[in-house]
Amino acid sequence: MKLYVPAVLAVFVLAGCVPHWVNPQITDPEEAKRRLALDNSYCRKIEDMFEDRVNIQDRISFDPSPVGRMANYYHNYTADQNRVNLYEKCMQGRGWSRPKP
Repeated sequence: MKLYVPAVLAVFVLAGCVPHWVNPQITDPEEAKRRLALDNSYCRKIEDMFEDRVNIQDRISFDPSPVGRMANYYHNYTADQNRVNLYEKCMQGRGWSRPKP
């Protein structure tokens, strides 16, 4: 049991060291950091443009019934998933990928 806690903590610490995005075309670490910052900023702007098109009325269901609340939840979930997918596709289109754990 005494070894269990440090082992779990070590896994969490090492998991935080894995980069979120890698670009195999860039070999220089400093250039990779610079390009990642630029591409991340660009893709976040694209993602924000998508969010600006979603009207607040489209994200709120005024139906207080359980079905209305479920429809509201589902719509918000799909809109958020579309944002995530848009960001991921933008980053992948710019040459970035997620490292395999």
